[in-house]
Amino acid sequence: MKDNKKALTMESCTYNNIIASTDCTCNMPEILQDLLSTYQQRYINTSPKFLLNVLISKTAQMLTGKRIIFNEAGKINIPNWYAIIFVPSGYGKDSFVTDLDTNVFKDYRLWFKNKAKEYRNNEIERIKLLAVEKYGDNEKAQNTFIETETSKIRNIVIDISNGTQEGLYTDCKAFSNADFGSAYIKISELGGFLETLSTDKQQFFNCLFEAYDGKINSKCIKNESREESIENMPVNALLYSDYTLFQKELKTTLNNLLKTGLNRRSVITFQTLDKLKEDCFSLQQKEDFGKKARTLGEKLFTIFLNIPAKACYKLDAEANDTVLNNYKKQLIKQRNDTEQPDIRTELLSRELKALKLSCLFACLNHPEELVINQLDMQQAILTVEYLSSDFKEFVNFRPKTKDLCDNLFEFILENQNKEEITKTKLTTQYYKQFGIPRKRFKNEFDENISIVKEIANSKDYILIEQSINNNSGTKYYLQSLNNISDESIPHLEDMLKK
Repeated sequence: MKDNKKALTMESCTYNNIIASTDCTCNMPEILQDLLSTYQQRYINTSPKFLLNVLISKTAQMLTGKRIIFNEAGKINIPNWYAIIFVPSGYGKDSFVTDLDTNVFKDYRLWFKNKAKEYRNNEIERIKLLAVEKYGDNEKAQNTFIETETSKIRNIVIDISNGTQEGLYTDCKAFSNADFGSAYIKISELGGFLETLSTDKQQFFNCLFEAYDGKINSKCIKNESREESIENMPVNALLYSDYTLFQKELKTTLNNLLKTGLNRRSVITFQTLDKLKEDCFSLQQKEDFGKKARTLGEKLFTIFLNIPAKACYKLDAEANDTVLNNYKKQLIKQRNDTEQPDIRTELLSRELKALKLSCLFACLNHPEELVINQLDMQQAILTVEYLSSDFKEFVNFRPKTKDLCDNLFEFILENQNKEEITKTKLTTQYYKQFGIPRKRFKNEFDENISIVKEIANSKDYILIEQSINNNSGTKYYLQSLNNISDESIPHLEDMLKK
């Protein structure tokens, strides 16, 4: 194995500080370090975690294109990667992905294109031979057969944006007939895609969940026989969107997807709106950057070419017993100390994410040595920990602006002794005081009231919702926690249940 001088050494990191890791500067294979460092200098308004998460996803797309797998004590798995990016509009999501495709993964995409062309030509030759075998000298029948069967050949595409179960299955079926490539799901506007979560889209996500383990199911259609499931198919995914779309209308939709499996399979990167730095570069700087990115891309592609096709990397005993098991113990301890269900689930998912990433890192560190060693595993764990810290921030994020919800809290506090504060009055009269259109105030009312409750708790109050007018209306008032006596607690609990 070649020395990775920039890579983290086993002696430089004790196992006890794995979860405490907050920086990933030198905790990955050298080529990834160089790529991340280079792109940080160019995309100065984008968080390093965003850059790294996308970079790993695209690298996984390339490496699994060789159909690599890993062996964990006899259990075979696929080292794929699902990345979800929540970043404000204007922060370069699309331009960064395009930049990677144009510069870093240019050679791989050309390799893929040539392999796809070769596959199609071979399929056509197979059909021609079959035509001769079936129809002998009947040239007309041969041509008809060739034309019909050739039209059935599914083009193998490098990126899949068709968000349906049928589309994903059909594309993966084409891949399964070839001996190269991996399915890569790229949805650049996740918010727009989820605005109307139809049955077809829900089925697509269910299919995507199962594809994480290499299994793709066909859609069951009435009166038609169901096709067999596709097994051991590498599928990677990159889903990204403006995070503000998920703060209101799409929040419930996203939460449901997270609960049904998205958070266990994906690494989520989250970046909030901040003041933009001036990313004005000279023409020479842009040319120098492009040249360096392409040079690093060539280096990455050389590593890719050195990976044996369908290579199986075996997990080393020390990497499992000493490194991975210790990490698992820490994750279980953190899980037991955490109350939030989403975060508890995500914590336990990190073990498999680190295991998959360790195989990708093994490919980059020593492509021809088919083993996942301690260093590969250590680097993968530190990288997963570095990236995963965003999930808790995303789940707990609340807008910092002191506007509507803060003003609504203060309005109830100041006016509750003057008159009865009801939902009807708030949505028909007082909404004007908060500088928001009535329709929007009414549509977002329940969500805003839930935030007011949190604000009240932070200020030692409880917001009480009391049913009035035979349960046809709701009255709101604030009760100071300092004024609650033991005798009033049962009564208070009854009101809080309403």
